[in-house]
Amino acid sequence: MNHRIAVAAAILALIAGCSSHDDGCEAFVNCVTDPGAPGAGGQAVIDRDNALVILREAWFATATTSTLPAFVVATGVGDTSGGVARLPGDAAKIAFRNGVYVAPFGPTTYNCPTSGTFMVSGDVTDPNTVTTGDSSTYELFDCDSGTGFTTVGDLRSDINSIVGDPLSGQFAQDQLLTFTDFQATAGTETMAFSGDHSAIIDATSAAQLAVTFGGNSLLIDAQQITLSVRNFAGSSFVQAAPPFNNSLFVAGTASSSIVQGSFDFVIEETMQFPFGQEPTDGIFDVFGSGGSTARVAVVSDIAVNIQVDANASGNFEVSFITTWDEFLNGNLVLNWTDTGLH
Repeated sequence: MNHRIAVAAAILALIAGCSSHDDGCEAFVNCVTDPGAPGAGGQAVIDRDNALVILREAWFATATTSTLPAFVVATGVGDTSGGVARLPGDAAKIAFRNGVYVAPFGPTTYNCPTSGTFMVSGDVTDPNTVTTGDSSTYELFDCDSGTGFTTVGDLRSDINSIVGDPLSGQFAQDQLLTFTDFQATAGTETMAFSGDHSAIIDATSAAQLAVTFGGNSLLIDAQQITLSVRNFAGSSFVQAAPPFNNSLFVAGTASSSIVQGSFDFVIEETMQFPFGQEPTDGIFDVFGSGGSTARVAVVSDIAVNIQVDANASGNFEVSFITTWDEFLNGNLVLNWTDTGLH
């Protein structure tokens, strides 16, 4: 799987310790409010030459924003209980209990489990649990937590509210994560984040784990691309029983170092997918200036329909079926007369 074009299932599988990808731990993955009329279109003009790139970048933004707290938990960084938002059933409780929750009186420096150090400071009401108003700032120095990741940079966690008992797994929590030059490296691959990510996690139901998330501005630097995501919001609902079906909605605005101008993205029809697999249903739209549009319509967990309406005619000049793998990683060429089955 292309490390930069992220798919949510990859990070979920990584956290669960059961990745089916050959690259294992080196594979990076891959509604709170209305993000502001995603159908209005951004500054980029979507055409035959850039439609596939824009779709991939928008999907990367979707996958990253919907899994970022879980990604932080996977790196082994401490007080980031918001990561349970993407884990099914008991896995959420285990991830929370295994977190390195430190009562920061600091700044105090600690050794990371394998190598490196981290400094923590802030305010907590009770060092034995998480309470409303807690805040912690982590400054990481080549911190290797033994999870396959080495982290560096700053991460701040603010608990805006929490009810219930987080250690028992029955709780609801509103948390803000703020990243400042936060980098996570696995093997030869590095992802870096700066910006904010809010998540409201509701684990009070035995039937499902629910999370709504959003943010004002998040800068993502992944290998040869820098992606800026703004005014994003979404929701995810994971069933607690196998196959842990997940329903995902995300919308926002993005711009990248590859495409000139910005574009809006939205899951028009909720993405549905079992835990660790590709979506089986849903429609994902990207809007550019002048009404130009690109779409990924899910056919199955194997196939997707790629469609492009570059001249805002209301008709797709490009429409063809291909596989998820080809969409994310292949060398596809979009021809205006291309309407066949691939």
